[in-house]
Amino acid sequence: MGKTPVEYVTNWRMTVATKLLRTTTLSVEAVALQVGYDSSTAFSSAFRRHFAISPGRYRSQRDHASRAAGEYLAEAAAFEKNS
Repeated sequence: MGKTPVEYVTNWRMTVATKLLRTTTLSVEAVALQVGYDSSTAFSSAFRRHFAISPGRYRSQRDHASRAAGEYLAEAAAFEKNS
Protein backbone atom coordinates (compact mmCIF):
# COMPACT_ATOMS: atom_id res chain seq x y z
CA MET A 1 0.00 0.00 0.00
CA GLY A 2 2.78 2.47 0.89
CA LYS A 3 0.54 5.17 2.39
CA THR A 4 -0.40 6.04 5.91
CA PRO A 5 -4.08 5.73 6.82
CA VAL A 6 -4.37 9.54 6.87
CA GLU A 7 -2.84 9.82 3.39
CA TYR A 8 -5.17 7.12 2.09
CA VAL A 9 -8.26 8.84 3.49
CA THR A 10 -7.13 12.22 2.17
CA ASN A 11 -6.55 10.77 -1.32
CA TRP A 12 -9.97 9.13 -1.24
CA ARG A 13 -11.63 12.38 -0.12
CA MET A 14 -9.89 14.37 -2.87
CA THR A 15 -10.82 11.80 -5.52
CA VAL A 16 -14.48 11.98 -4.53
CA ALA A 17 -14.31 15.79 -4.25
CA THR A 18 -12.92 16.23 -7.77
CA LYS A 19 -15.65 13.96 -9.13
CA LEU A 20 -18.33 16.01 -7.34
CA LEU A 21 -16.81 19.29 -8.54
CA ARG A 22 -16.71 17.99 -12.13
CA THR A 23 -20.13 16.37 -12.27
CA THR A 24 -22.41 18.38 -9.99
CA THR A 25 -23.37 21.94 -9.22
CA LEU A 26 -22.99 21.42 -5.47
CA SER A 27 -21.42 24.34 -3.66
CA VAL A 28 -17.87 23.96 -2.35
CA GLU A 29 -19.35 23.86 1.15
CA ALA A 30 -21.69 21.00 0.18
CA VAL A 31 -18.81 19.09 -1.43
CA ALA A 32 -16.77 19.62 1.75
CA LEU A 33 -19.53 18.12 3.86
CA GLN A 34 -20.04 15.23 1.42
CA VAL A 35 -16.40 14.19 1.71
CA GLY A 36 -16.23 14.49 5.48
CA TYR A 37 -14.91 17.97 6.22
CA ASP A 38 -16.59 20.05 8.93
CA SER A 39 -16.04 23.32 7.09
CA SER A 40 -15.43 24.59 3.61
CA THR A 41 -12.35 26.42 4.92
CA ALA A 42 -10.71 23.19 6.11
CA PHE A 43 -11.69 21.46 2.86
CA SER A 44 -10.40 24.31 0.68
CA SER A 45 -7.07 24.32 2.53
CA ALA A 46 -6.68 20.55 2.16
CA PHE A 47 -7.71 20.68 -1.52
CA ARG A 48 -5.22 23.48 -2.22
CA ARG A 49 -2.45 21.56 -0.40
CA HIS A 50 -3.24 18.42 -2.40
CA PHE A 51 -3.67 19.95 -5.88
CA ALA A 52 -2.07 23.43 -5.62
CA ILE A 53 -5.35 24.97 -6.79
CA SER A 54 -8.52 25.99 -5.00
CA PRO A 55 -11.71 23.95 -5.44
CA GLY A 56 -13.46 26.93 -7.05
CA ARG A 57 -10.68 27.46 -9.57
CA TYR A 58 -10.58 23.71 -10.28
CA ARG A 59 -14.28 23.82 -11.12
CA SER A 60 -13.88 26.98 -13.25
CA GLN A 61 -11.10 25.41 -15.29
CA ARG A 62 -13.20 22.30 -15.76
CA ASP A 63 -16.16 24.40 -16.90
CA HIS A 64 -13.97 26.34 -19.32
CA ALA A 65 -12.48 23.14 -20.75
CA SER A 66 -15.95 21.61 -21.16
CA ARG A 67 -17.24 24.68 -23.01
CA ALA A 68 -14.17 24.74 -25.27
CA ALA A 69 -14.57 21.05 -26.08
CA GLY A 70 -18.26 21.56 -26.84
CA GLU A 71 -17.49 24.48 -29.15
CA TYR A 72 -14.83 22.43 -30.95
CA LEU A 73 -17.24 19.53 -31.46
CA ALA A 74 -19.93 21.88 -32.78
CA GLU A 75 -17.48 23.46 -35.22
CA ALA A 76 -16.27 20.02 -36.37
CA ALA A 77 -19.85 18.86 -36.92
CA ALA A 78 -20.67 22.02 -38.90
CA PHE A 79 -17.53 21.59 -40.99
CA GLU A 80 -18.36 17.96 -41.66
CA LYS A 81 -21.93 18.87 -42.61
CA ASN A 82 -20.75 21.51 -45.08
CA SER A 83 -18.08 19.27 -46.65
